[in-house]
Amino acid sequence: MKRSRIWVFDENRLNEALDGYEQESIDAYPQHEEKIRITIKAMRNFLYSDYADRLTMREEDEK
Repeated sequence: MKRSRIWVFDENRLNEALDGYEQESIDAYPQHEEKIRITIKAMRNFLYSDYADRLTMREEDEK
């Protein structure tokens, strides 16, 4: 049975990673800048949605 991945990062590291990925992608594929920006925006939309919120663990959850 294949194991599921578990991602562990805080909000700041996630945003830094998305910003870096966005810039690196635009640098590599400037002709697709609009698509890249839309994709990153969609990822952020999902990560801040109610769908993803149910999957998050907050510091107060650990108490």
